[in-house]
Amino acid sequence: MKSSQPNTSEQPPAISASSPRKNSCIGSDPNIAALEVIADDGISYLLPYAQFLYAERTANPALEREPEAPPEKMSIHFACADVIVLGIGLNWLERRLQQY
Repeated sequence: MKSSQPNTSEQPPAISASSPRKNSCIGSDPNIAALEVIADDGISYLLPYAQFLYAERTANPALEREPEAPPEKMSIHFACADVIVLGIGLNWLERRLQQY
């Protein structure tokens, strides 16, 4: 018998902050209580917005050493963890964090 539930054992697609409209992994819901972060090794973390401290978006310092490095860096700080996101167009992510 087939289930209508999605297969959760599949690897999620890579997230690109530069193309949020084409990415089904990025969304918003006014009832969301946590930010889901999927690490490079595929481990998923749920970080509660109640523990959100602040976020900082800067130029990626690795650009000085590696010209092909992503141009932006965002540090997202929670009471229980710090998340570092590298990419382009991270101002979109910054606005979404502000809106929960």
